[in-house]
Amino acid sequence: MPAAAALAPLRDLAIFPNINRADYAPTIYPPAAQFFFLAVTRLGETVTAMRLALIGCELVTLAVLIDLLRLFKKPVALAVAYAWHPLAVWEVANDGHVDALMTALIMLGVWMLVRQRRPAAAAAMMLAALVKPYALAALPTCWRPWDWRVPATVCGVGLACYLPYLSAGKRVFGFLGGYVVEEGLRDGDGFWLVLAVRTVFGAAPGLFALYLALAATTLIVLALRASFRRSAAPESMVGDVAVLLVAALFFLSPNYPWYYLVLVPFIPFRPAAPAWTLTLGSLLLHLSPGCEWACLAGKTALNGTFLIAVLAGWAGGLWARRAAG
Repeated sequence: MPAAAALAPLRDLAIFPNINRADYAPTIYPPAAQFFFLAVTRLGETVTAMRLALIGCELVTLAVLIDLLRLFKKPVALAVAYAWHPLAVWEVANDGHVDALMTALIMLGVWMLVRQRRPAAAAAMMLAALVKPYALAALPTCWRPWDWRVPATVCGVGLACYLPYLSAGKRVFGFLGGYVVEEGLRDGDGFWLVLAVRTVFGAAPGLFALYLALAATTLIVLALRASFRRSAAPESMVGDVAVLLVAALFFLSPNYPWYYLVLVPFIPFRPAAPAWTLTLGSLLLHLSPGCEWACLAGKTALNGTFLIAVLAGWAGGLWARRAAG
């Protein structure tokens, strides 16, 4: 942990006093993020160096995005939906969140996926999950029934990344358990829909278990649909990755806007209202730090508007099909 006596020579007056959880959390980041931090700090141990490295990750995302747009014969200018998106500008160039690295790895995985390099795509997406674990939601798109290479690759990458830290014993997963508690994920209050129902109707026995069952069932169905899809059209693969990430983030309902950054590169492929709603509306979460009612209001505005956009899109599509038929 940052306050450990062995790390005392590394402390400074600019960064160390501002580190949260310094005296009780070993780390909140998985190994791939740690490797990235180590590599960047070999070049410069400053905030500016880290911020520039994360902007470099954005450049990787943009390069992949432009290549995919050309592959799909879409205007390259659509890449500005990512480059100029307020969420990307604010959370990466301004705040320097490591989600930029996770997003770049996800997009590299997508790039390899559309080229039918599934084990390589799985490796990139597993590395993304070892930066931010919720990226695991994208992994089922790499697997096809009875293909042993993808699960073997995922296990191999995970083992190789955790191997240098095995001496930590039970603490090899860092502060993951503590983070789950602090964010209200263990008791359910960290999930928007659970907290909203409890706030309006009071304690409801079995509500949290029902919510977890609903989330798990939905994600499993979407994962199986992606894995067993007969069509190998590249655009359908990209759509499957986007849908799984959107579903995972909706059910997770994070407290922080930078979690939604991973959705922004998918907007140029299908600039639908739900994706814009989540990525732009997530900035509302900056207005509610440390206040339960404000946090609930922000999450309700964000997720409620998203659900309205999804229903409106579904109804509009149904109306269009009936009119055409």
